[in-house]
Amino acid sequence: MTMVIDSKQLAKNGSTNLDPNAAGGFVQLSDESLDVVLLRLKQTPAANAIYAARAEGTLLKAVAYVDKNNNALKIVKIDI
Repeated sequence: MTMVIDSKQLAKNGSTNLDPNAAGGFVQLSDESLDVVLLRLKQTPAANAIYAARAEGTLLKAVAYVDKNNNALKIVKIDI
């Protein structure tokens, strides 16, 4: 399993959102935006891990944030 994580700030109401105009003008963490990032990473170990995980169907996407109520790091799997 390989996980791509983006850290986010939470609004006071506890919500957050993905940037709809991220890398290449695509929704943040979407396959299309990851394609743009992968082109920039070229043949690095990180890019190779993501390519392999995609091929194997083991790539996970997640958002990380700090829960301000208890200062705990939270990681939430997302599907786009």
